[in-house]
Amino acid sequence: MIAMGRLCDLDKGDIWRLVILDCITPCFRSVSTGASRDFRVDRDEIRSAMAVTALEVWANSAMGVPPRHVRDRMVKAAFEVAFRCGKAASSEYSADDVEPFRLEEPVRTPR
Repeated sequence: MIAMGRLCDLDKGDIWRLVILDCITPCFRSVSTGASRDFRVDRDEIRSAMAVTALEVWANSAMGVPPRHVRDRMVKAAFEVAFRCGKAASSEYSADDVEPFRLEEPVRTPR
């Protein structure tokens, strides 16, 4: 399929690129779900980043990469970006408890 997709790319067609992406997205499920759970990031955001990365690898590997290696490169890059997204998002949140910083409401005395 990868070889057919490459031939289609030469004719400026995107159909096979999307077919191949559709074939590899099932393996994104477990990684994106795990990263979403571990890093508390939206799963759809991770899957979107994975798909974009896979398509970028497809485009960047058009020359000099044998068709049998393209799928593995696409999947590997997608997995790496899933964990990068998770780690980047987890560093945005404080690891400390916020309870000590809460202001107590002043006690009002009746008049």
